[in-house]
Amino acid sequence: MNLRSSVPRESIPVTVLLLLILACSFPSPPSPASGTTIAELEPDPTSQQAPAQQQLVPENSQGASTASNAGTTSNINLLSSSSYISSIGSLHVVGELQNTSPNPREFIKVVATLRDPSNNILDSSFTYSDVEVLRPGEKSPFDIVFSNEQQVQRTQRYDISSITSEISQEKPSNLKLTVGDSYYSSIGSAHVVGEVTNNGPGVSKFTKVSGTFFDSQNKVVATGFTYTDPSDLQPGQSAPFDMIILDDASANIASGSLNVQSSEYAMILPAVVFSMNGQRDGNPSGDFGSLGGGPINAPPDEEPPPDEEPPPDEEPPPDEEPPPDEEPPPDEEPPPDEEPPPDEEENEDEDEDNNLFG
Repeated sequence: MNLRSSVPRESIPVTVLLLLILACSFPSPPSPASGTTIAELEPDPTSQQAPAQQQLVPENSQGASTASNAGTTSNINLLSSSSYISSIGSLHVVGELQNTSPNPREFIKVVATLRDPSNNILDSSFTYSDVEVLRPGEKSPFDIVFSNEQQVQRTQRYDISSITSEISQEKPSNLKLTVGDSYYSSIGSAHVVGEVTNNGPGVSKFTKVSGTFFDSQNKVVATGFTYTDPSDLQPGQSAPFDMIILDDASANIASGSLNVQSSEYAMILPAVVFSMNGQRDGNPSGDFGSLGGGPINAPPDEEPPPDEEPPPDEEPPPDEEPPPDEEPPPDEEPPPDEEPPPDEEENEDEDEDNNLFG
């Protein structure tokens, strides 16, 4: 039987049928009459999570939190910040950070930018937290320095643009810090002295003391750090420290907080908080018992009391001077009658005459 003769010539070709089948397998796009527009088919920008942005922190802000770049959270909060210009024209942006994560953090990097009145960026700089590793809840100061005096003079404000960190291993808590006292020097610098003891089983190397200083409103106005003397502490060894805050930043200090950390050990918590004693006129005040009692180099009990001065009646009285009547009187001079009298001379002449005329 001839199959080709059984198919009518008017039938649709096979290829056309295949194309129709393929076309029916895809859904047709909705028409505008169905109530869905073309714009609604495009991705909604608001439905996507925005990438992490640099949060601008105005000067003297309180409690502002920041997020790191690359979409990861740094878990570090900026508690307070402020700025001041030093005597050499550098701008210091100082502040305090806190680890709010459940893990220790390290490599805590703080970036700040300077802006002019038109909000243009003038300069950017960064620093790391003074305390190298922050345990959960622990705090650390920072100090970002801008040394370009020309850019500093044009600055209207600064921004803390980013804070980043990494997870770290926690250091053993074996360093005990004790604050002795605080005072102002004659040139207006603030001094905080104290002692660190190594309670660990090994050597504490590069033992660093960090300080955050606040004004009466609990805002950070200065930071500083120093090392113990010596910086390496043997097990059980104690060493003193003297942290100095120069006059440029010490004007408004009312209190402070100290932390200590070394390459091997961390501080025995809680952090040491103290009130600033003394006056900026160079006359220390407060309890100096830990320093041996009394202001340095001028203890009051070593000054001679007024009654130890020679009294006026111990001076030689005027009547002890040689009186005028002790001088040789005029009548002690050889009197004129002691000279050979004239009659004795005449008797001698008579004797000579008698000898001549025999």
